[in-house]
Amino acid sequence: MSAETHLKYVLQGTSWVAEADSQIVGFLCAEAAERDFHIWELDVRREWQGNGIGRKLMKAAIEHAHNNEFNSVTLTTFIGVPWNEPFYHSLGFESIEKNKLDSRLKDVLRVEIQHGLPGNLRCAMRLSVSHHLPQIDRQNP
Repeated sequence: MSAETHLKYVLQGTSWVAEADSQIVGFLCAEAAERDFHIWELDVRREWQGNGIGRKLMKAAIEHAHNNEFNSVTLTTFIGVPWNEPFYHSLGFESIEKNKLDSRLKDVLRVEIQHGLPGNLRCAMRLSVSHHLPQIDRQNP
């Protein structure tokens, strides 16, 4: 993600940063997409992975979506990579079948493919937050 793109999310108030030992160790950027809150990027430095940082960043974004009355949180990710699709499943996200994607998520996946990501290894996921805030505080799935 470019610095300009990241700054856009910071100015929108939809960027969260995790710090440890006086350094940035992770971040999440998202934005409103109609009644969905779309996660564009979640990154945690390799040496800090497995410490619950990604889970805490996701919790902040999901709480933001809940508090701002979004219907759901959406994202796209790699299928089968342990820190991708299975991680999001552990937070309550559900994979969306290709034939059930809305036009916005279809477009996101199409652009990812145009930028060189392998379409057969990508999926879109959704977490409903309209009626309840999911429990995601546990450290391990």
